[in-house]
Amino acid sequence: MPEKGAFPCSPSTTATRSPSPYSTPITPLRGSLFHADPQIPPAVRTIEYRASIIDLVEQLNPALAITLAFNRDTTQAGAAEDLKHLHARLDRLVLGRLWAKREDDRSIYVAVIEHVDDNLHIHLALSCAPEHVDQIAVAVAGIWRDMIPTGTADVQDAFDVPGWGRYISKAITPGTCDLLLLS
Repeated sequence: MPEKGAFPCSPSTTATRSPSPYSTPITPLRGSLFHADPQIPPAVRTIEYRASIIDLVEQLNPALAITLAFNRDTTQAGAAEDLKHLHARLDRLVLGRLWAKREDDRSIYVAVIEHVDDNLHIHLALSCAPEHVDQIAVAVAGIWRDMIPTGTADVQDAFDVPGWGRYISKAITPGTCDLLLLS
């Protein structure tokens, strides 16, 4: 069973959020790709699975492309929890102390954990209200360093959304779908 926050692997589960004023809801595309069809060769399933992740990133229309490195040993579960904590701190920063009650105003991300066995890091596409982009972009590295003293954060404008989608999905397969995280 995937960890909480991980993208579901079954076609019966949807990945939707309530409407947001700055992003369209994320809905799973190509839902039949989330199970192994014995008629489709594994390489084709992987290509189509990665294409569906690219579609999710494009639907998100992210403002920021972020890579979070730990530069120390960590686990997949620990990395997912650290990402959730960072996400919460960023939303509190821009939305205030009642950030958790402002679900429609919160930032949204699609993230992929890479290199679980060595040099684990996270790539994410983050969408937020336009008025919060600069504040979040400046804050990510400092908050990440407070959380993970050995960690580094690379924050860029998401100017090539399909390219970033291809980059973050380059190592994921249908068999490793638990490495795909959605806020």
